[in-house]
Amino acid sequence: MREKIVKLKDFQKMARKKSTCPSSQKGGDLGWFRKGQMVPPFEEAVWKNELSTVSEPVKTQFGYHLIWVHERDEA
Repeated sequence: MREKIVKLKDFQKMARKKSTCPSSQKGGDLGWFRKGQMVPPFEEAVWKNELSTVSEPVKTQFGYHLIWVHERDEA
């Protein structure tokens, strides 16, 4: 699945089709969140991942995730 995601529109389409998260209806968009609001493996991937690229699969107690970071507030 990850190999099929090259741009944001690909990510959104895949999220709508394949994700079981409630955010799937919004193309996988979780909105803004701060450090400490997500489970550690997910949060680590968010801060490690390059902007506008899809992450490697991340496993948490909620399942597996592919993450796309639009932008980040480094402050």
